Amino acid sequence: MAGIITPQEAEKDKAARIAAAASAVTLADYNDTLESYLKEVRSARGYTDRDPSEYYNSGIPRWAQDARDWVAFRDRVMVYGLQILTQYEQTGEAPCTLDEFDANLREITIEWTYNQED
Repeated sequence: MAGIITPQEAEKDKAARIAAAASAVTLADYNDTLESYLKEVRSARGYTDRDPSEYYNSGIPRWAQDARDWVAFRDRVMVYGLQILTQYEQTGEAPCTLDEFDANLREITIEWTYNQED
């Protein structure tokens, strides 16, 4: 019968669509997603114009601790991001979809450890 799709054909079609979406991803897309995540996290803490690491040697205890927390977090994010970018550059193919990349980034979280009142 024409028009009936078997489960195998549906799975094959789904795999083809996922592969096409991954191949459409560019290095700039990955970089923009990474930078957007970093901006989102720092903005949620109130750092809108400056990177928290700029306060590493601050005399304000909260800012200095935030900087230490931020640097450790940013390093973990960048290590993951650079692994993906390197794989892309070496193979010429996107190692994951943009949604997968974003989801994996969001598994890397920060714990702001300064808890005293400002």
